[in-house]
Amino acid sequence: MSDMIKLYLHIGTPKTGTSTLQHFLTVKRQELLKEGFLYPLAGTIDFDPGILMSHEKLSIAIKHELNIPVSYKLYKQEEWRNTLKTEWNRLHDEINKHSGRNVVISAESFSDFELEGIKLIKKNLSNSDVKIVVYIRQQDEFYQSWYNQKVKIGIYGKDIHQFITEDRPDYIYYYNFLQSWRKVFGKENIILRVFEKQQLKNGLIGDFLEAISFKENKDYLKNIDFINESPSIQAIKFMRIFNNLIMNKMYLSYPVRQKINHLLRIKLSKKNESFSTKLFNNIIGLLFKDTQDVVLTHQEKIDILKEFEENNQKVAQEYFGRQDGRLFLKSQSK
Repeated sequence: MSDMIKLYLHIGTPKTGTSTLQHFLTVKRQELLKEGFLYPLAGTIDFDPGILMSHEKLSIAIKHELNIPVSYKLYKQEEWRNTLKTEWNRLHDEINKHSGRNVVISAESFSDFELEGIKLIKKNLSNSDVKIVVYIRQQDEFYQSWYNQKVKIGIYGKDIHQFITEDRPDYIYYYNFLQSWRKVFGKENIILRVFEKQQLKNGLIGDFLEAISFKENKDYLKNIDFINESPSIQAIKFMRIFNNLIMNKMYLSYPVRQKINHLLRIKLSKKNESFSTKLFNNIIGLLFKDTQDVVLTHQEKIDILKEFEENNQKVAQEYFGRQDGRLFLKSQSK
């Protein structure tokens, strides 16, 4: 085992800073390579050239093999689908040429898989000593962030109170979710981290570097921004109303809605310092003061945490040795 490449498979979960980590791994790829850590090019989809690469193509290849539906736009092209057959082999070739001893792969869509898919992942990585890196987030905060994201990208226009009744992703039942990975890879090979300020060591990137046993150098943390930061809650309110209008009244196609929402996100970004953006945000702030329809109520947060309480306690006890069952610290201090 000691002669095997150590491969860190980062699987998310969603809304735990995955894009920020992938941005870091992409822009610092050459520096990490010099330290013996490979972030492979094989299997990646370049969502933002030179800025953010994710190994979604490896995940899609497994979904394709298992006949699991894929929503990625290029999947509709037969020529692109045909490349999936060799994607894992391309990864193996790149790893074999790597002179270092460590490899990092990252795609949060790996968290979609149940037992059959996880077994296929292990089969494809059988020549490596695999460690599964997982970040989890307090479920009420996950829902608020997930809702904001869906509104932000233009695919949801209803209020948040209806949103939380419509779906319960399997991966936020963290204990059950981890059990599947544990059965295949073993508990000793799961590196579990909590996406919570109080529990991240030296911020998200510093925490991730510790998780993959990278000797931290503070120079690596310079000039790295968080990706996917949300607009203000007033802007989310505006975008929800806008989505509702264009989805229910104007019947615009999804690609057109995406382009419109992308322009809106740029205009409503907190980082956009232009005068027109500041003016636009100030107007929105005045017009949309009532944000109750896009923010979870205190009681909803309590109810959500109650639903997951037993599940979370098991994770705290079995993975962190916390006999009091406290997985998330913030909820205890409210």
